[in-house]
Amino acid sequence: MQRKPLTHLLVLLAVVGLASSFVFDPKLDPNGDNATYLLLGKALAGGAGYVELFSLPHVRHCQYPPVYPALIAGVLKATGWWDQHQLACVKALNVALFGVSIVLLYLIACRMLPEKGLALPVALLTGLNAHLLRFSVIEMSEMAHLVWVLAAVLCVLLWEREQELRRKAALFGLALAFLSLCYYTRTAGVSLAVAMVVYLLVERRWRAAGVCATFAVVQAIPWWLWCRGSSGAGYVGQMFARDPYNLDAGRIHLHDLALRVVQNVDHSCAFVLPDALVPALGSMRLQHVVAWALGAALLALVVYGAVRCGRACRLAALYCLCTVSMLLLWPGVWAGVRFCVSLVPLLTLFACVGVWAVAQRLAALHKPALRVHPALLSLLLVFHLGPVWTLHKIAKAPYDRALRNYISVANWAGRNTPPDAVFSCRKPTVFSYFSGRPATVYLFTSDRASLFRDLCAQGVDYVVLDQLGYRATGAYLFPARQEYRGVFRPVYQVRNPDTYVLAMSNPGVADGRALALARALSVQGLQSLLASQYPQALESFRRAESFYRLCRPLPLGELGRLNNNAGTLFFRQAQYDSALVRIALAQEGLEHESPPDLTSLAQVRFNRASAHDFAGDDATALVAYLDALQFASANLGERHAAVAKVLNNLGRLHQRHGQRADAEKCYRAAISICEQSGPGMQELLDLVQQNLQSLGAEIGRSKTRSDVR
Repeated sequence: MQRKPLTHLLVLLAVVGLASSFVFDPKLDPNGDNATYLLLGKALAGGAGYVELFSLPHVRHCQYPPVYPALIAGVLKATGWWDQHQLACVKALNVALFGVSIVLLYLIACRMLPEKGLALPVALLTGLNAHLLRFSVIEMSEMAHLVWVLAAVLCVLLWEREQELRRKAALFGLALAFLSLCYYTRTAGVSLAVAMVVYLLVERRWRAAGVCATFAVVQAIPWWLWCRGSSGAGYVGQMFARDPYNLDAGRIHLHDLALRVVQNVDHSCAFVLPDALVPALGSMRLQHVVAWALGAALLALVVYGAVRCGRACRLAALYCLCTVSMLLLWPGVWAGVRFCVSLVPLLTLFACVGVWAVAQRLAALHKPALRVHPALLSLLLVFHLGPVWTLHKIAKAPYDRALRNYISVANWAGRNTPPDAVFSCRKPTVFSYFSGRPATVYLFTSDRASLFRDLCAQGVDYVVLDQLGYRATGAYLFPARQEYRGVFRPVYQVRNPDTYVLAMSNPGVADGRALALARALSVQGLQSLLASQYPQALESFRRAESFYRLCRPLPLGELGRLNNNAGTLFFRQAQYDSALVRIALAQEGLEHESPPDLTSLAQVRFNRASAHDFAGDDATALVAYLDALQFASANLGERHAAVAKVLNNLGRLHQRHGQRADAEKCYRAAISICEQSGPGMQELLDLVQQNLQSLGAEIGRSKTRSDVR
């Protein structure tokens, strides 16, 4: 290697080392993936295999491929540091990988760019990019992925120029090896495989394209077999969710996917691309039109720079295109620089070439002999200084108070709970990292019964209510805790902001506690209803229904009677539509009970008719009363009290419509039943007699008016 490139490399390594030490953050990044990678690395280093230490039992991990956790395991095994210094060791690994990536970028630039002097400014601008510096000091796989991508691109560049057959074959084999490492670091590395195959086809290297395509498919088979049949979450399934953090949102359809692509194009051009290339722009609150114009200008520079690089940049350009095409399909909640970190060095390279080429043209217009020195691009470093200083302040600052409380709760759990105690929380791997206890995340659904049933199914012993700022805690976990507050007991609290550990007594169906709680709440609601305490009754009925729905098999009869009582509650409050909904649910539940509760079914039919009656729907009410009368007579007997109740209301309906003979017939039949049924029917008997007297008075007034005429 010549002295000048060697000097450049030493300068680059020094700059990267100084910048990384300046922004070095000894704390665990609160992003959950950091803790996941650390725990996977510890599992491999400890001989447990590629399993999730944060779950119980330890199941095999199928979301993140194993290369980066294997690198972490190697560092931990080599240093022997497991607790106090493990974060520093892993962060040092990422800093080293970042340094390697900058060296690779410089070597690529020297072979790809039309002006070799651009290589150093390109590498410096990339080395001081705040996003890359941030990922170089946290425990994420982006730096390893970046190294494999750049190494593969460099190997293909060297392979194209190499003439000696053995070296050429070795370089192609290295490129394929780096392709495999890329895929087994992040499955998004599939875009590199696609880009390489397309590149070789464009270059008419048919045999090489076939070998590359075959290798890409075959090397992916072991990971596919490992993940086959696993219930673990993967990016492919999440990609087609409308919102991966909200199960209630459902899955997208073809037109939703098209709309997502349009929205992602808009967001990426206006915000992601400017932020990736010039991180200082990410902190500015620009109007959308201004941001779009700025993003379009930067995109034009990138495209123009790629064109100026010519044939040498085809693979790099195809990789950028394939990766961007894949990212445009991803949910909007994932939009950001994080998933395109491997593109930042190549986009920076193209943008620098574009800026230099435009500057050359402008200078030539002013004075044809004037030449813009590539070193002048280093002046652009001034735009990187502000974000780097911000990273430095973040690194020196302590955890924010909410996260400190969360970690304090985790440390408490590690000291005061059994080793097999299972916790449910928003950041389970972070909690497990600090507590050493198994942790799981709750379902992201507003269906409280489903969420609570999932907690029971996972054998959760404790629930953590945090204030980390994530929507899911307030939208899903807290309402479920309120719904089933009878089974949660606070055992530990850290104040300001309040973070709780709640012990959970699992109201399983096997011991009947869920059913017992539901019955107790149902009785409590009925007592409140009889006392006309309607808000308390509604709350009790609602909570009782939640516990009933935990039971397997579902007690349809009891749930039907509960809905019938709830219908009565709404009826008394003149909320007839709500009453009819509950009554319909009650009838559906009771009809599926075996043996059927005929008395309750008769009461439900009577309530449905009464709701239509009082709502003013007389035609429907008449049909419903006749149905209730027929059902009660056929199943309970013609002299049953339920028949008398229907006859009384049916008589009142006839009376209201002037059908006095039919009304009198109904009233007298009801009185006959009540008189034969004994003293228990006295209240209904008095009511029917009052209605009959009212009818008689009405008939008398009608005769008087007729005599006057």
